[in-house]
Amino acid sequence: MFKKLPILFTIILLLSIMFSTFASANEHEKLTVVSLGDSITFGYNLEKPQNPPKQSQNAFPFLIGTGGIEVLNVSFPGWTSTHLVQVLNTSEAGTKLQQADVITIYIGANDLMQAVGLGEILVSKQPIVPTEVMINKVNTAATQLSVNLQESIKLIRTKTDAPIMLYSIYNPFGQSTDPFAASLYNIGELITTKVNTEVISQIAAHTGSIYLDAYTKFTGNQVNYIIQGDFHPTKAGHEALALLATKELPSLQPLK
Repeated sequence: MFKKLPILFTIILLLSIMFSTFASANEHEKLTVVSLGDSITFGYNLEKPQNPPKQSQNAFPFLIGTGGIEVLNVSFPGWTSTHLVQVLNTSEAGTKLQQADVITIYIGANDLMQAVGLGEILVSKQPIVPTEVMINKVNTAATQLSVNLQESIKLIRTKTDAPIMLYSIYNPFGQSTDPFAASLYNIGELITTKVNTEVISQIAAHTGSIYLDAYTKFTGNQVNYIIQGDFHPTKAGHEALALLATKELPSLQPLK
């Protein structure tokens, strides 16, 4: 009887190694998404107000795929493309990028909103017609966004060759018969059309990034996809953003 114990211990040891290896393999296969962006990537206003604000687990990066993913969310409310470049120059961001299987970027909305002074427009509640000065500011902001996006992708490529998914920006304002709301829609169209057509889609093509068309996805769906009285997506809006990325995943396999 006692002579059989070493054999039993050997069997237990082998089984332990097998299960450990299997668990490690499953862990290794978990998809790691590094998401870069502003308050949209952050999931701002999806939860009750918090001070300081905390990332929401309902933000679109956490909804990508069919579950079992790891998300490294590098985002914060108010970030512009200039902030993103600064963050990508840090060692902390570099460490996260080295773990990436897929990278998403949603940035640029704050660049353009600041350029047109959208905050002041909303306070005034007066219909506004784009002026030459405003258009020039949009052009300047779009040019800087282009520079910053290209620099961001260069910095990413020093750390990883993981696929990059580059989101277009959506128009948070829907069409309306109300004069003020209609003017907001027109400003949104001016900005998104220029930036998506002349900047984001072009950079995606030149850098081999995947262009995710958030603009088309949200057009006509603002009532369901945008929080009322806000610019940020609802849970349904985040699900729509996540779905755009999820649909691209099969073409990227194997990711590791």
